[in-house]
Amino acid sequence: VFRKPMFPDQIAMPNPDQISCFTHWIQSNRTEVCTMFRSISVGGEQVFPEDAGLDYDALTPQLVWRGYDGSYLKEIYTKLQKGRFLEGKNIAQAARMIRRRYD
Repeated sequence: VFRKPMFPDQIAMPNPDQISCFTHWIQSNRTEVCTMFRSISVGGEQVFPEDAGLDYDALTPQLVWRGYDGSYLKEIYTKLQKGRFLEGKNIAQAARMIRRRYD
């Protein structure tokens, strides 16, 4: 549990309800799962894709932008260097160079 409100949108896991379910699962010799984690098709509370007639291939591809990674990558990969392909070139030259390569 965080002592300071540094991450107000994060929730510590597992929560107390889940801990009691995990305890029950262990005590049942890993044979009984709480209704919290079972599918509604077998009397549980979870709605899984198959329960709703959904198929993985029917999902809409999406991309979530997390932001720029460069600020910490150089700490992990110490040999990483900033790209220099635009040095001494103007933007129009750079755009032509990129188009030539990828068009």
